[in-house]
Parts: sequence; structure tokens; C-alpha cells
Amino acid sequence: MNLIGKIILRSALALLIVAMARVLCSGQSYDFINYSIEDGLGQSQVTDIVQDHMGVIWMASNGGGLTCYDGQTFTVFTTDNGLADNVVNKIFEDDNNQLWICTAKGISRWLGPSHKGGSNHFVNFTEDDGLADNQVWTGMQDQAGRLMFGTNDGLSILLTSEDQVPGTRFKNSKLGLSHNIVRSLLQDSEGVFWYGTENGLTRHDPSATGEVYSYYSTKDGLADAFIWSSLEDSEGNLWFGTGLGISRLKKGDIGNVEQKFESKIWVDDIKLNIIYDIEEDAKGNIWFAAWANVGAIEYVPKFNAYRRMSKENGLADNNVVSILKDNEGNLWMGTYGQGVSKFRGRRFENYTRDQGLPDNFIGGIKEDVNHNIWIGGNGGISRMVRNKNPERICGYNYIVQQFSPADGFPSKQVNSMAEDRSGNLWFCTENGLVTLKMPAPLFASDGKSKPRLSFQVYTVQQGLLTNRPITLYEDSRGGFWLGYKGGMVQRMTIEGGKAVFQKNIYKSELLNSFTTYAIHEDQRGDMWFGTGAGIVKLLINDSTGAIDQEVNITTRDGLVHDDVRAIVEDTEGNLWFGTGGGLSIFNPYQPGKRFENYTSEDGLVSDRICLLQFDNENKLWIGTNVGLDVLDVAKYKATKQKYDPIEHKHVLSGDLQFRHFGYAEGFVGNEVNTGASCKDADGSLWFGSIAGAIKYNSEEDALNAVPPIIQIVGVDIHSDPVDISALSEFKYDESHLTFKFMGISHRLQEGVKYKHRLQGYSYEWSDPSTTTTINYTNLSVGAYKFEVLAANADGVWNKVSASYSFTIVPPFWKSIWFYILVIAGFMAIVYSIVKIRLRALEQTARALTTQVEIKTAKLQASEQQYRKLFDTTGDCIFIYDQHTHEFLDCNDTVVRVYGYSKEEIKTMKPYDLHPDEDPEDVRKLIDSKQDAPRIYEHVTKSGKKIYVEVQSSTVRFDQKEAVLSIVRDITKRREDAQKIESINKQLTGSIRYSKRILDAVLRSKSEITQVHPDSFILFKPKDIVSGDFYWFHKIDGKTIVAAIDCTGHGVAGAFMSLIGNEILDDVVKKKKIVNPGKILSAMHKAVVTTLKKGDTNGDAIGGMDVALCCLDYEKNTLEFAGAGRSLTIWRDGVEMVYSGNKFPVGLVFDKDGKYSNVYMNEKKTAQGVIKSEKIDVKKGDSIYLFTDGYCDQFGGESGEKFMGERLSSLLATISAEDMNKQEAILESTMAKWQGDRSQVDDMLVIGMKI
Repeated sequence: MNLIGKIILRSALALLIVAMARVLCSGQSYDFINYSIEDGLGQSQVTDIVQDHMGVIWMASNGGGLTCYDGQTFTVFTTDNGLADNVVNKIFEDDNNQLWICTAKGISRWLGPSHKGGSNHFVNFTEDDGLADNQVWTGMQDQAGRLMFGTNDGLSILLTSEDQVPGTRFKNSKLGLSHNIVRSLLQDSEGVFWYGTENGLTRHDPSATGEVYSYYSTKDGLADAFIWSSLEDSEGNLWFGTGLGISRLKKGDIGNVEQKFESKIWVDDIKLNIIYDIEEDAKGNIWFAAWANVGAIEYVPKFNAYRRMSKENGLADNNVVSILKDNEGNLWMGTYGQGVSKFRGRRFENYTRDQGLPDNFIGGIKEDVNHNIWIGGNGGISRMVRNKNPERICGYNYIVQQFSPADGFPSKQVNSMAEDRSGNLWFCTENGLVTLKMPAPLFASDGKSKPRLSFQVYTVQQGLLTNRPITLYEDSRGGFWLGYKGGMVQRMTIEGGKAVFQKNIYKSELLNSFTTYAIHEDQRGDMWFGTGAGIVKLLINDSTGAIDQEVNITTRDGLVHDDVRAIVEDTEGNLWFGTGGGLSIFNPYQPGKRFENYTSEDGLVSDRICLLQFDNENKLWIGTNVGLDVLDVAKYKATKQKYDPIEHKHVLSGDLQFRHFGYAEGFVGNEVNTGASCKDADGSLWFGSIAGAIKYNSEEDALNAVPPIIQIVGVDIHSDPVDISALSEFKYDESHLTFKFMGISHRLQEGVKYKHRLQGYSYEWSDPSTTTTINYTNLSVGAYKFEVLAANADGVWNKVSASYSFTIVPPFWKSIWFYILVIAGFMAIVYSIVKIRLRALEQTARALTTQVEIKTAKLQASEQQYRKLFDTTGDCIFIYDQHTHEFLDCNDTVVRVYGYSKEEIKTMKPYDLHPDEDPEDVRKLIDSKQDAPRIYEHVTKSGKKIYVEVQSSTVRFDQKEAVLSIVRDITKRREDAQKIESINKQLTGSIRYSKRILDAVLRSKSEITQVHPDSFILFKPKDIVSGDFYWFHKIDGKTIVAAIDCTGHGVAGAFMSLIGNEILDDVVKKKKIVNPGKILSAMHKAVVTTLKKGDTNGDAIGGMDVALCCLDYEKNTLEFAGAGRSLTIWRDGVEMVYSGNKFPVGLVFDKDGKYSNVYMNEKKTAQGVIKSEKIDVKKGDSIYLFTDGYCDQFGGESGEKFMGERLSSLLATISAEDMNKQEAILESTMAKWQGDRSQVDDMLVIGMKI
């Protein structure tokens, strides 16, 4: 390499080293939201911005037409929609809420969203209408209400209808202007006009006497003669944007003869160019839209100073051509090529790689004793040296210094940071514990370069348990506590200026096995550790500093979640724990105190909390994976009610309102990192996130006191939109209405909430929600008023609702006039009917007179017949007075049965026929009304007692209210009934005796436990005796169990049971047959043989459904044969069903009505083979044999059968229980199912467990 090459290489290396050694200085990023054509803008060159009375933002463009934005949707209007031209220079709204658009080809007036002109939304004015020139640069409405426009050929004033001259709609003037091209218009508070032209400023005072025009140029102090913009601020100062900077005319100088302008042509060492627009913000600061890569300029009157806002601070572009302050104080800045930026303030300052940090992942952040900010993360550590810059007025510039292993800092990953009581800084890294004694030099000896700092590094060689400490905490005794990744806690002390590390002596499983994320010392000196599996509390001895007790606290003790990432303590000694499942509050020294837990259900935006930080106003900042939540602790404590320790919640909650800051609210970090926060000397908060370091400035944070501008944007009827501006009545079948509404809040549109009501339907407001539509269906006829309110993200509601009144008119058949016509017609019809009816009645009356005479004769004849029937009937008939009870008459049968004459009867009363009873009791009995016949014991005149049945009814007799009693002698019938009852008792006694015989023959069901201990028999006969029976026997180490259902119930079934029991005894006990198939074959033959004995007619029938099994305990097998019944085994929750043979044994008919020979062999000797199945069983199997009675029982709510499926489901749930419990469940279940219904069949269920 030649000499020149070496010199160049060395020079390049030197420059590179100098560049690397230089400190970085960059401005912070603020809360900007940028919108571009990708978001919906019509074009990226935004030449003017205005907000209309409904809160909609309108943006002009240089070729893309007009864009409006309601906080949710961008809508673009161009010449296709009727706009005069797509190059728009100026927009303004007049006092009548009409929007005027100044374009390169005339003026357009917006007709509004409800315009019915199809695609044409504008009315246009051009030179053809008298406009001075089609190139319209600006416009305004003066104090007299006139609309003025600045054009390429002077001023044009739109004439009112009264002032219009035929052929023109404008009054044009160039008189008095310093130049014909007018770029800006202003009328100040004194009524004076200021016209900004391309060649100076013209002042026009219409009220002046003499000379009314004055002219100003650079000789008067203007920065340039080309006037682009103008503004009068709230203090009365006049501001003018020129082609080369800013000019101001102070209020006190405006009336002077020698008016002198103050001009600003340099800001931050940058020379100004065109100032396109001027705006005053809510604080009284003046903002300027500047060209030539300047950005936006802010003038702060309090400091009489200017400062820039540029891309470095979050602005979309440095060429700003328009600016607007909306009704909520947001600033909208239109750029020339990058769309529009919305500036919401300096509440948050963002520091990232763009500001000089090595990486955006911030693990720790601290302020040192010199008020510089130290930031640690994935790129090592950085120091932000604070430098107050007077030009920036408030806030600080920071010079960012990076320290890497080359600078003596050992690690590129910092887990956390801490400051001890001496101000020294400690860094927990992936390569050990690092400390830096403070104060440390800010710069090298040259006063500019980064200094060489002396970092002290501790690793396992100096006593650390591992080289990965994650957190460090200094207690009140001067000791330090270290927590490590993956577990273990270590104590450290400073002795003789050196760190001394103790061994890990703590026995807590939580501390040793799980990462300790947070350490805190409470007011009593006890230590609290937040780990990945709960809390560890170490009680420290005040005298010796030793550990007296370890306490583990988890969710079992009331903690909301075991992953504890943050611990802080408030002024009252309450400990606040941030966990992976929410927020827990606990006062360890308050008797009976329990954890108070709050989660996302209580208003937290997320349950995953990773840091807690109190500010100077006693507000708790809660860092989560989706931003910050803020709780005003003082306000909460002042309003909260009594805490219920049993329910773990407040009976009446306090003012638990969390204020959220996320990406939408300007907190761009969104996900904060564990423990990465601090509070600086000014009270500002710093947070470390995955997207950089973020500073919160409380003095810049004010609640938004402006509620959303609310409007009803539309109404749909059956999903079809209607024009509510022209319609307030709907037909009765138009009762399905959908209301659409919107509240515009450009500070945070996503945070707008609504509540609504429909008066006439409900007078209660709905709960707040973000829904912007509401449906009402099947509204009845009547008058209604829909109202809606909106609140901004800070909870400020409208004081006046947006409303829409309407009426649903009834159908014509429900209208008043229709009711009147119907009533009148009905009355006419009634009148006509009455008249016709009267004429008919007169005719009927005459006919009736004749008929009455005929009927009278018939009645007399009928009375004679009645009297004959009355006297000759076989029943006794009495008639007595209903009130006096005296007999009025009786028939001849009474005289014959009772032995009294009619004259004697007429002197008696009914209770005289009851001589053995109390007359008063009899009187009350006969006075009581009862339709059913009654039985009495009467006594005749001879003293004979007879039993009678009496049926009474009221009649009229001889003009009196009377009672007619028909009395029938039932003495003979009663004697016959007594004989039948006696016979029934004898039969029932015989059946019960038969039951005793049957019980003596059959074994007791409890004896089955002697044969198979874990078993049961559920046996419920339908009648006294049963056709179902069970049978069991143990033989040669095998147990045979059978469930048999015989043909018939009651006595018939019982006889069959006796036959079946006798056959089984003979086959098994005597003949020693144990194979189930052979047992059933033998039973079949025996039953057939038995029933055919003495059957001469060949119609004997009788059979048995049998389920029979044989258990071999030695081989663990079960052999089963069934005849019409199955066997069920439940094993490990799985059901196994063995159906057996289809037909019962015995004499049964087949489908052709003949005896079934299914079990007969070829010789018809009833020895056909009945198949059996062999099954392997294992311990725990549950075996069930049952007849059909349990499944066939009717019951339940609908009176249906229990069915086999329901029994199977029941056995599935109880098969694992012991057999005694199963029997009880089966019995109680059937009792509940059957209810009051009668039992329809005998029930038998046998259960055995292996």
C-alpha cells in the first residue's frame, strides 16, 4: 500500500472512531397520529384544514379534491361529486353552518349529507356568475355576514338576494389593493380588514375618515412582501405569514401612526421560508405552518420564544402547509406530500433508537443524583444527560451516551437497575452485578466527548450465586437483597467499601425454585418477595437483623394470582401486589384483613401486571402487557365501602375507576417491562417498554373537558334508510326501526361511549356502550322521542342529547274517525233491529196469548199425570219448606213405608225421622248444600230402623221456596254390600296366607349376601304376591343367580313362581346341573310338561322370561344364558350387554298362534339346546340381572315409561358405588319417577360386584 493510501485509511479510521465516540443528541418523539392516502385521504398534499359545527374535519388537497373525516371514516369528494375543481385552496364555514370551498376553478358550497341531488353534492360559482376570477385563494365571512373571497383578480363579495344585480351574483373590487392577487383575508376585532397580497399588506378601515387604505411592505418591518397567511390572536396581536418568515404587529402598535412589524426569520438556526398558515392553540401559543423543511413552529408568549416541531418529533413531514386547532385542542397539520398529522400534546415523550438508544427493549430505568436518566436493556446501558435548552422553553434536551463492553460495561443485556442510599447505581445484567459510584463525570476533558466511567463488576468469583441477577433491593439496614433468574435469593452487605455476599441460606421452596421479580421492605422492616409462584414474607428481627420466620402466601391465602411481578406500599401501610392475574391489596398488620383483589372484570384493561409505581399525586400507575392503567388511590379510599372478607369483595365498591393509557391514547410502548419505571426529580414518570423509554409529563396531561359532538346520522326502517329530515310519521307496519348515531371526539374516537333511550317505549337510559346502532322492533302506535348522549374517553358526557321525534300512526281501522263511523253504523243497525224486533214481538205476543190458553189446558192435564206419578212411584217423596223445615206434602209411598198418614207427616219436620240424633245437627246437615246423594238412618212409626239414600233439590211449591227430597230404601242393598265385603276380606286373607307360603318357599333376598357378599336384590311386587321371583344357590364353588318373570300377575303369577322355584331346585340342587344353557333347557321341558298335565283342550299357556348366570370364582368367569332377558356388565365405565336367547321358556305361542317349538329338538322332547355365553370377569365389574318391571313403569313429568336407556344411564353413574348404595339409589330414583302413579308390573333388579 502506498503512502497516500495509508494516510487515507488512517484518516478514515480516525474519523470513524471520533464518530463512534461522539455522543448522540436528538429530540424526543411526541403523541402524533399520521394519516395518509393509505388511511383514506384523497391526496397527500393537504392545503387547508377546517372543522365544521358537527366536529367533522375537512381537508383540502392540491389535486385530490376534498376529504372529510368523522373520526372513523374518510370520505373523498371530487369533481365527480360536483366539486368545482380538485385543486382546493381554502375551506371555511359561515354562521349558517354552510361550508365554502375555494378552488382553482371557482367556489363550491357543500349541500350537506342529506342532499337529494344524487352524486352532485355541491353548488358552484364561477366567472359565469360574476366571480372576479376562477382562481380563488382564500375566503371569509366578515362581521356583517358578507362572504368575501380573495382571487387572482382582486376581491369578490357574494351578494345577498336583496343586493343582487341582474347578470351577476358578486361585487368585485381591486380598488385600494396593493396587488390584485389576494392570498389572505382577515378582519380584526376592531372591524379593520387586512388583505394579504403577493406584493404587500393592505389595511382597510371602513370606519375611518379620510384615507381608509394603508399599505405595508418590508420597509415597515415585514419579513417579506408576499403575504400568505394572517391571524389575530386572543391578545389582539396580528400575525402574518410571509414568503420569508413570521411578522407580528403587537396590539399596542396597531393604532400608531408609525406601525412597526416585528419579524422572525430564523428558528433553531434554520432560516424560515413560506409560512402557509397560522393557528392559536388552547394555551394561547401560536403555531405556524412552515415550508422548506422547517416543519411546524410554536411561539410561546410566556417565554417570548419559538421552537420547532419536526419529523424528529413524530410529524409526518417537515413541509407543513396548513394547520388547525380543533374543538378539543388537537392540532392538525397538513403536509405537502405526507398527508396530515394530528398532534395531541406532549403528555408522553418517546425515546427510541431514533433518539440514539441502542435498542428499543428497555429492562430498567433510573434517574441519578445529577438528574440524568440511565436506561438499560438489550443493548446495554445509556445515559441521557439532561440539558435544558432555552429555545425549547420547557422540557429538556438529552444528550444520549452509550456504554458497551468496550467502555468497561460488561453486558449488553440489563435486567434491572437500582440506586442505593448513597446515590450509587447498580445494574443487574446477564454477566453479573455492576455498580457505578456517583457522581460520575458527564463528559470527557474536552467537555463534549463521552467520558470513561469506572464500573465495578461482581460475578460468581466474587460471591454471586449465578451471573444472572434479575433484581436488587436495599433495605433500611443498609443490606442488599439479590434475586436471581430461575430461583434463589441472596443477601449482600457493604463492608469496608466492598461487597460481601452471603450464601443462599433461605429454605423457602418458592425462593429457591422460582424467579424473584420484586423485593420490598415494609414499614415494620419485614421483607416481601414476589416470585413466579407466590409471595414469601421474611419476618426480620429488629435487634439482630436475623430471619425469625418465613411465610409463604399464595392463592390459597386469597392472593389473586401466584405470579407476582411488582410490590409497592402506600402511605397507610397497604401493600399492593401486581400479578399475572390482577391486582391484590393487603395490609399485613391489620387484624382480620384479607386480600382485596381487582381484575379486568373490575376495569383493569389487562390482568397481566408487571410494574406498579406511585406518582406525587398518590395515583398508582399499573403497567401491563397492553399499556398503563392509573388508579387515583386517594379518591378510591375516600369513597370505598366496607370490604367483605368472606366474599373477598366490597359490599359497595368505591370509586374504582381505572384510567387507561395504551397505543390509542398515545402510549406507544404499549407493553411495559417488569419493574422498569422510575419517578424523576420533577415528578415525571419514566417507563421502560418493548418499544423504548417513555416519559410521562403530568403538567401536560389534562382531562378532556369537551364532550363529543353527538348527532343521529340515520334511521333505517326494515333495514332501508329513510330521510329523517323530511319524515316524522311512519305507518303502523313501519315499526322496525334502527337508529344510527355518532359522537365525534378526535382526541380518542375509540373511547367514545353512548347511552340512549326511546321515550314512549322506555324512560330509562341504557347502560353506556360503544355501540353506534340500536334496533327497536314491533313498536306500537304512538308518539316517540329517541335520545342519545355521548361521552368522551375521559367520561365527560353531553349536557344536551341529540334527539329525533316521530309518530307511528295507527291503521285506518284504529283511527278515531273509523271508530266514530263504526259506532254510528252500529247504533243505526241496533235501532233498525229494535224496530223490527218490536214489530215481531207484537205479533208474537198475540200468538202467545193463544198458545198460553192451549198450554194452560195441557198443564192442567200434566198436573194430573204428575200427581198420579207422584203418588205411585216406588220411592218416597217429601216436600218441605226450605226455611221452616215443615213438611208440605208427601206421596203415598211415604205413608206405606213409614206408617204415618199424610196429615201426620204435615205436622212433622225432617229431623223427626232421626229420633236418635240431635235435631240441631240434623237441621245444619239438611241446610248444607250437596249435590251427591246422602245416606241416613231413619226410624218408622213402628220403631223400625231403615237405611235410606236421600237426593234433594230446591223447587217452588204453593208459591213457597221448598225442598223436594227423593228417599230410597237401601236397607236390603246395604245388607248385600256387607256380605260382599266379608267375602273380600276372606279372599284377601287367603292371598296373604299364600304370600306367606310363597315367602317360605323362596329364600330371603338378604341371604344373597351369604352367597355373594357385595350384592343386592331390589324386589317390589305389584300385588300382594308376585309373578317375578329371584333364585340363587351356591354349589361346588360356583354361584348360580337367576331373575325370572313369570306369565301373569298376582295369584296366577305366584303359582308360576312356585312352579319355577321347584323346577330350579330340582334341576340344580338335585340333578347338579350348573351349565346355564342346560338349566334353561331343563326348565323349558319341565314347564311344558307341568302345564300340559290335565290340559284336555290344548289351550294351556304359561312361560317365564329368565336371566340366569353362573359365577366361577376360581376361574374368574361368568357363564350366562337368557330366555327373553339379558345380562348387563359395567366395567371401568363401559357397558357390556349380553342379550341371550330371544324367546321365554315354557308354553308360549309363536307368531302364528301355535305353541312355539324354538327350544324343541327333532324328537319334540323339549331338549333343544339353549345357548349360553362364557365371559371373563375381573375385580370391580358390576353385574346386573333384571326383569322388565323397572323399565316399564310409567312416570316423570310426561307420564312416559322409564325405559332401558334411562336405566342404562342410571347404572353408568352408580356402577362404581357399593351395592347397598346402588340399591338405595335405584329405589329412590324409581320412587321419584313413579310419584303418585300406580305400579304397573312386578319389579326385580339383582346386582353383584366382583
